[in-house]
Amino acid sequence: MAPVVLWIVLVAFIATIFFAWGMDFAHRRTEPLVGKVGKSQIMLRHFERVVAAEREKQAQQAGGELSAYQSKMIPRQVFETEVSRLLHKEVFKKMQLAASADEVFEYIKTNPPPEVMAHPAFQTDSVFDTAKFAAFLNRPESFDNEGMRQLEQYTAEFLVPMGKLRRLLEVGRVPSRVEVAYEYRRRNERCVFTYAMVNSSAFSPDPSTIDPASIEAYYEANPDSFFSESQAELSYIRLPKETTAEDEKLYLGELMEIKARIDSGASTFEEEAKMESDDEGSGKQGGDLGWISRGSMVPEFEDAAFSLDTGAVSDPVKTQFGYHLIRVEERRMKDGVEEIHARHLLRKLVPSAETLDSLEHLVETLRAQAVENGLAAAVANDTVVRLDSTGLFKKGDAIQGIGFLFGATSFAFREDEGTVSESFDNADAFFLLQLKRRTKKGILPIDEVRGGIARLLADSLARERARQHLEAAVAQLGPDASVATLGETDTLIKSGVTDTVTRVQYVAPLGYDNPAIAVALVLPVGKQSPAIQSAAGFCVVKPLWQSKVDTIPWNSDEIQRIATSLVKAEREKAYFTWYIDYRRKAKVEDNLDEYYMD
Repeated sequence: MAPVVLWIVLVAFIATIFFAWGMDFAHRRTEPLVGKVGKSQIMLRHFERVVAAEREKQAQQAGGELSAYQSKMIPRQVFETEVSRLLHKEVFKKMQLAASADEVFEYIKTNPPPEVMAHPAFQTDSVFDTAKFAAFLNRPESFDNEGMRQLEQYTAEFLVPMGKLRRLLEVGRVPSRVEVAYEYRRRNERCVFTYAMVNSSAFSPDPSTIDPASIEAYYEANPDSFFSESQAELSYIRLPKETTAEDEKLYLGELMEIKARIDSGASTFEEEAKMESDDEGSGKQGGDLGWISRGSMVPEFEDAAFSLDTGAVSDPVKTQFGYHLIRVEERRMKDGVEEIHARHLLRKLVPSAETLDSLEHLVETLRAQAVENGLAAAVANDTVVRLDSTGLFKKGDAIQGIGFLFGATSFAFREDEGTVSESFDNADAFFLLQLKRRTKKGILPIDEVRGGIARLLADSLARERARQHLEAAVAQLGPDASVATLGETDTLIKSGVTDTVTRVQYVAPLGYDNPAIAVALVLPVGKQSPAIQSAAGFCVVKPLWQSKVDTIPWNSDEIQRIATSLVKAEREKAYFTWYIDYRRKAKVEDNLDEYYMD
């Protein structure tokens, strides 16, 4: 599915940038630049406008604010889309992949945008009518519309040439009979087998116990593994945005006022839920939750709801989601199970404005002290606020302990060591940062990577111990004993007998389409395998029964479906393999991190 999804995303982004930026940057000023593709320049000022527009568009589509991570990813998406547009434009020109007027007309007629298909003017009995759309396209005045002119231009300069390029790349991309037969066997050959598995994680030693000499030997033998871009480390304090007892008291008071209005008849539950509920889904429906039975909601909610009289409104009920007012509309018995038709009004537990103001004031107070004496000194006598460290991280990394925090990466890679930041905040907390150190690009010194090497060696040692443990357990079995019984006496071993399975099924605890299942399908029945390494550890298998495919039903519908799916996958692979290779060889200057570290 990945190539298909990527293709859809690529087209969507290219369309956005195409309309937003026009067709060429070459005539514009050359400074400052986010990047270049050959001689084509990507200007920072215009790039910033497109990023802002894309963030606004995605926020509207999401129905609210984007997360820090989503917003952080957009500049890179926009940049790669513009690189793709310029590279494709270059290829279309080199290969003379143009579009005639007839090709543009036919493409638009047979591929109308979703907005067009949903428009009543192009529908008959609520169904899109191709004849009406074709009649519209045949009228010259239809293209006086700016949107239609843009669609026509985009189709002529990208969509039609792209179709031609893909058809050229896909020529000859047909799976062989061997590939079709292999896929048919994967789906249809079956077996039953015994297994015994040891997970490597059960033997993982503490990395701190790894011999220092082994760490140094690994470092000396693999120096290129430790090359790194510049890295930074921050000291920081984190003040979580949490509700206080006063906040909860405030919310309870608000809900009791709402309940009083409902009970007095001044308003209805439905009206209050639409205006006041923090549950956006049910709130729009007047708080309606539909029919519910026990086990479908959290216990606190259910206990309160099922104990209510029909028509009564509960006092505020606290759950993990916040405080609820609940009303039961009806009761019934269905298939011997009691059900209630309920409504609720939710008030989420979030810090009040007063609490956030208090936290901001505390952050500013601590910052003033940190600027004078350093962050550590500012919180030295504080029993609540704790100083922490991120460890080293590169541009673009999620920052350990902080996560995605706008401005943090820019601060870390632009300020001098010892600098204290302004206050930062995200949805979860307020932060103060101080740049602890920054390393230069190159091979990291051993002290910087000692912990990572220790963990790597510990994992390797764990795998070896898992293999030895499994082999020793198997060796102790009697001649008539089965590996399926090993788990009965050894808690570190998972063993048993599978159901009838194919290679494309998930087999617990072995997993999906892994070496153990493949071995069980090719070993002779009754022959036990040696230890087989998998992603999680080691296992042994012994096939008890197999159903092999002797002949391939070449004229069957299943073979046709397999061949069609392989053709589609191969054609998508052809395009993406070409694009990735072309992108790698192209002269692309990427300055994005200089302007969008966060």
